[in-house]
Amino acid sequence: MNAPQTESMLLQVRDLRVTLPTPRGPAQALRGVSFDLARGQTMGLIGESGCGKSLTAMAIMGLLPETARVQGSIRLAGEELVGSNQTSLARLRGSRMAMIFQEPMTALNPLHPVWRQIAEPLRLHQDLSASRARQKALALLERVQLPRARERLDAYPHQLSGGQRQRVMIAMALACGPDLLIADEPTTALDVTIQKEVLTLIAQLVREDAMSLLFISHDLALLRDQMDRVMVMYGGQVVESASTAALFDKRAHPYTRGLFAARPRLGLARGTRLQTIPGRVPELSDLPEGCAFAERCPQAVGDCERRQPELLPLATVPVRPGLANAANLANLARVASEANPANVVEGHWVRCPRWDLPGAVPDLDRLAASSFGGAKSLPTRIPALAATARPNASGGQQQWADSDAATLLELRHISQSYLLPREKLFRRPGALQALRDVSLTLQAGKSLGIVGESGSGKSTLARLVMALEKPTAGQVFFRGQDLAALSPSELRAARCGFQMVFQDPYGSLDPRQTVGRIVTEPLQADPGVTLKERLRRAEDAMTEVGLRPADLGKYPHEFSGGQRQRIAIARALITRPALIVADEPVSALDVSVQAQVLNLMQDLQDRLGLSYLFISHDLAVVNLIADEVLVLQSGCVVEQGATQALFDNPKHPYTRQLLAAIPGVGRL
Repeated sequence: MNAPQTESMLLQVRDLRVTLPTPRGPAQALRGVSFDLARGQTMGLIGESGCGKSLTAMAIMGLLPETARVQGSIRLAGEELVGSNQTSLARLRGSRMAMIFQEPMTALNPLHPVWRQIAEPLRLHQDLSASRARQKALALLERVQLPRARERLDAYPHQLSGGQRQRVMIAMALACGPDLLIADEPTTALDVTIQKEVLTLIAQLVREDAMSLLFISHDLALLRDQMDRVMVMYGGQVVESASTAALFDKRAHPYTRGLFAARPRLGLARGTRLQTIPGRVPELSDLPEGCAFAERCPQAVGDCERRQPELLPLATVPVRPGLANAANLANLARVASEANPANVVEGHWVRCPRWDLPGAVPDLDRLAASSFGGAKSLPTRIPALAATARPNASGGQQQWADSDAATLLELRHISQSYLLPREKLFRRPGALQALRDVSLTLQAGKSLGIVGESGSGKSTLARLVMALEKPTAGQVFFRGQDLAALSPSELRAARCGFQMVFQDPYGSLDPRQTVGRIVTEPLQADPGVTLKERLRRAEDAMTEVGLRPADLGKYPHEFSGGQRQRIAIARALITRPALIVADEPVSALDVSVQAQVLNLMQDLQDRLGLSYLFISHDLAVVNLIADEVLVLQSGCVVEQGATQALFDNPKHPYTRQLLAAIPGVGRL
């Protein structure tokens, strides 16, 4: 690869191979990964879960399990890390290289206050006293712009918001001034404005300290403005590597193009089906002999499945279809480079000999309509839940006549407050006002998006709609019934009409139960549903979400993230609800899996006439799903309106701030 001179290199990775033991035998998790990271350079590493991104970071940090077999070379400032003992690696971790982990709540110790956790590397590597380490911890918290830093020195992780915890993690990583900073999905669960703040902060600190940054993400949009280079990984290999500008301008590998096509964008019309990459990332133990992406690639031929492609320089000279193989491409690249070095895009490498066969890379809209299966047409809309009769709590028949014009959900002047812990014995405890005079209406068969930053009241509103809490003031009506006025038995019957899908599909599924028990659990509250009927409904629900009825006997860990979210949706469908409350249902998913779940939710709405109360911090996702949008700030509704009109012409400064925080590629 074309690269800066060796003396300017901080990190040099050569032919890195990692083999992990599995029940089916040894699996090659990383297969010949090579790259250089210069001092002061920033590099993004992208790809779906299971492609080897985090494994590469763990190998560099020396945090792989003892059973892992590591081959190749990792040199940090000339010092070889592969084969080093744990004492040597512990000396480097924190002082010369540091890592910001994806989920700060699990990475921070819940039993220790913030200052002690920041002080730990300072006392270990710099031998500072407790008082000096506390002073430096305060300075670090102020540097990462944590509000009221002095007050939060003695706070515990659970007392901080997600963005604040991530700032604490950044302060810990920067404590000893490392040369190399690795950030592994540091903004996945953050709101769009907090996400932008954290990314800007990391970039600023990297520039100030002349650090090198390896930024791992599955979101292409985050990398455009901050990274010097981008590497795309798939199947434990680098499939494309280029400067950020070159990669965004000429997406060469079919996998890279697929990731771009699957991303939701503000310019797409409501109801547009996103493109998905067919299939799934192969298991480590099932990697094919040839190209790992061949089974999912629209350009693959028989030779792709048999021969392992090389990572070669991207030539601007055309390649005739008859010559499109690795040997001829390498020869053409060499000849072109010798004749005129400008004919090779400097530093742009791709692991695909057929990258140029479709011609010039099309724009995203044309790519969405032509590659990876083509755009799915919208099915004919089924009228939303035509008038039906269902048993009420007393056993009689209650008529619910719903139509597209009927009001399904109504919130009238809702307020919700929570008492804060009493600070002094004889002082009245304070109150946190989570929602203030919120009113909304949702029609049957429609979708309402709820957007706002963390702490704006989105999840509180969801709990009130689900009748998990009673409002301090106001009323929640579902199908004309005040949920707070219902008896426990009446509320159980009413709950058949509304279900919830949570953010984390793995955390919301009991790992000790089979999928069959998980999916049918909501029916256990209805003694009138027989065991045979439960099984039939479970099979129907699994079929609706694109899974097999045979999967009911499996456990959650046997499925991918997207499949687990489909299981969560199947569980929500089992009671045949009219309303689904979706709380950040795709924020934890890869971009291609996210597209699959969003398409599924739209298909289910069209077939079954579902209504969605869709909570998300991703405005591009809300743009696809919601007919109307309600913007919450500090518990108050600051703007509400039709999705397209509100996004095209936002009136409130806070709405404009949310839209301005969307990365540029999210608008393409």
